[in-house]
Amino acid sequence: MKLDKSARPPFDSHYTQAQTTAELSWLASAPLIYSSNPSASLVSVNRPKTSYFGTPLKQLHRLGIHFEELYRIYLENTPEVTDIYDHIQINETGKTLGEADFLLSQNGELTHLEIAIKFYLKTTDTGSLFDYHGPSLSDTLGRKVSHLVDHQLELFNQPAAIVKLQSLGIALSPDTPINKLGLIYGWLFYHISELNSPHHQALSPNAQRGAWCETSEFESFISTLPQSCRFLVPHRSEWLIPASRQRAISYSTSEILAMLDDRMKPTQIWAVMGEGVSRQMLQRIFVVSADWRTKAMC
Repeated sequence: MKLDKSARPPFDSHYTQAQTTAELSWLASAPLIYSSNPSASLVSVNRPKTSYFGTPLKQLHRLGIHFEELYRIYLENTPEVTDIYDHIQINETGKTLGEADFLLSQNGELTHLEIAIKFYLKTTDTGSLFDYHGPSLSDTLGRKVSHLVDHQLELFNQPAAIVKLQSLGIALSPDTPINKLGLIYGWLFYHISELNSPHHQALSPNAQRGAWCETSEFESFISTLPQSCRFLVPHRSEWLIPASRQRAISYSTSEILAMLDDRMKPTQIWAVMGEGVSRQMLQRIFVVSADWRTKAMC
């Protein structure tokens, strides 16, 4: 039987303010997967975490767009950041050269900031960032880092970008260079046989990690977890919301096993303990089909 998505609660049109507060709390202390400049300090850390009482954010199917909205709220509540420009599209002779996520004024300096939220599964061990694949196999961490450094963060070197910034009232001179910073947040997933594998040396040693396995390996793996644990299958749009604020239905071990099928698409399943606001995460697990790794290595 395929994963029964009809058993999930209906897709909400907006996040609750409690969910957004929880996401912002996560973001305030979330370790990075990758930074283009590990020594750069963008914002203060460990500042007080206040509740979000703004307009409820629309729940989008594309998690990356939601993350950008969330990040703007985060920046707006950062005292060091005094001006924020976002989604700056650079065009030249009718051609779009790119779009910058953010341009910030911080402590009298300008910073071009590119952000991303990603989930990668490590499939091989060649010592390359290309060992880490996205669940859909359309992306790798190596490809993302290369695009970030070689294209996205070079956008403001284009003459057309200077013209665009001037139209926004941002005057540049040789004495006011634009700093560059690319940040990738998210999780890195390791096969259940390699859960303690170190992260690649180019990545943050504190990057958040999870597990991945094939459908045939899932039952054996979860048998190592407490018998009283339950399982959630959150919508992709809710992957940043902690377990304590999830609305997803919780399943028993037998129920989640009955819902798996080797033809299913890669699915993120959370093993949790407790219920409601006391619910705690035990493990994030990506479950993939038997031929997924083979396709990743092609």
